Amino acid sequence: MHIYEYYDFDKCKQNTRSYGGKAGDKTGIILDGENWLLKFPKSTKSFRDVMLSYSTAPLSEFLGSNIYKSIGLDVQETLLGEFRGKTVVACKDFLQNGDSLDEFMDIINQPSESISDETKERLLDDSKNEINDIITVIENNHILKNVNAVKERFWDMFVVDAFIGNNDRNNGNWGIIRHLDDTLSLAPVYDNGNAFSNKSDDSRMKKILNNDDLFLNSAYHSATCCFMEDGKSINPLKYILSGNNSDCNEAIKRIVPRIDMSKIEDIISSAPTITEIQMAFYLELVTYRKEEVLDKALLRTIEYVPKLGTTEKQKVPKM
Repeated sequence: MHIYEYYDFDKCKQNTRSYGGKAGDKTGIILDGENWLLKFPKSTKSFRDVMLSYSTAPLSEFLGSNIYKSIGLDVQETLLGEFRGKTVVACKDFLQNGDSLDEFMDIINQPSESISDETKERLLDDSKNEINDIITVIENNHILKNVNAVKERFWDMFVVDAFIGNNDRNNGNWGIIRHLDDTLSLAPVYDNGNAFSNKSDDSRMKKILNNDDLFLNSAYHSATCCFMEDGKSINPLKYILSGNNSDCNEAIKRIVPRIDMSKIEDIISSAPTITEIQMAFYLELVTYRKEEVLDKALLRTIEYVPKLGTTEKQKVPKM
């Protein structure tokens, strides 16, 4: 089993970089001569029926990012540790030597005869995040046309985020890097802190584990993401199982064969600060989604039959 170090970030010098975003406080540090961003757990005082004082987002970010890495996708490096008495996640600053980050939200308003003003307006409104509008921009935006495999990255993230339960992949947390010589490249996957039920405490997770209906709802029926189709919110797991989107199906064929559940079990079970209940709950979630959603979706897209595992939990209803 891999043993992850739990860092004392109080020993690190803070840098002068500023970092945006709405998911809790952030500060920059220098670790081994490199810039890192510390992300603090966000207060849950504004959320109803949440017993935790702070979310477990640092742990979720660490787990989600390491699972992305185990699947072979380019992802921001993360470390767990303590800073001023709180568990935080350190995210390595991937911008170097004059690089700048253009997030998808920043690119939407570029002029294009193939992208209507109505499409742009919808995408700039978080409540109207139509998935087909996103693909229209990816396929027609003149900046994104100069970056390799943008659409593939979007769908790969869609699949992995559904697998780990990251329900906050939006237009403001993925994008491209503009280098000093004005060349462009995909940014590593970043901002995975909303994975793994980060507002649930141990008592809630234990209750879910002991009730098949609650578990099925948590693992499958209540899955959400930030995207919509024809004005309706998308359940990403049901969307994947439907097989109705050919680009999503191609992502399934790329991603699912690269998911090594033994590696993922190692990541979860050896994560610093994780409790026994969290460990059991997270493992049940990803095992269920792998066997009952991703493996079955893969079977619908290719002509061979992999050896599937079984689960004692209730099966996903037939589509």
